[in-house]
Amino acid sequence: MAGLSIDVHHASEVVGMEESAMSPLRRKKDSSIRIIANLMSEGRVSGVVSAGNTGAVMAATKVVAGSLSVVDRPALSTVLPTQKGRPSILLDVGANVDCKPLHLEQFAIMGDIYSRFIFGIRRPRIGLLSIGAEDSKGNELTKEVFKALKQAPLNFVGNVEGRDIFKG
Repeated sequence: MAGLSIDVHHASEVVGMEESAMSPLRRKKDSSIRIIANLMSEGRVSGVVSAGNTGAVMAATKVVAGSLSVVDRPALSTVLPTQKGRPSILLDVGANVDCKPLHLEQFAIMGDIYSRFIFGIRRPRIGLLSIGAEDSKGNELTKEVFKALKQAPLNFVGNVEGRDIFKG
């Protein structure tokens, strides 16, 4: 690709998939994960793509590079195609095991911002993935988040089921 400037940084250590998420922070400071977190902190890269230990990437980038003061936890997202031709963004796809209602509300806000700025969707529709589309469906966490999202300054359309994601 013409004009593409790529820098290569050697890493003498590897963080294995079975290792602790804190490994690049505590023991493997010359791993590619720690090096990229340092580069983010220095403002030399804008984002990270990894096929490695997701927990280690999330921990290293959050601790070393930091995060927005209004975001308690980072969230992984994936972009999915829809029948309507507009992308659908699914958050959180694996970074967090136990979330609080505030975290899920923050994820919805981040998804809204991502949709507007990356895909140019003027007023993204925000849905809460649940076991049914009815307002009363879901566990206690889902019900609490539903109430919070109804009050949030978002275009919240309510609960959605997995099959609804691809419908757009």
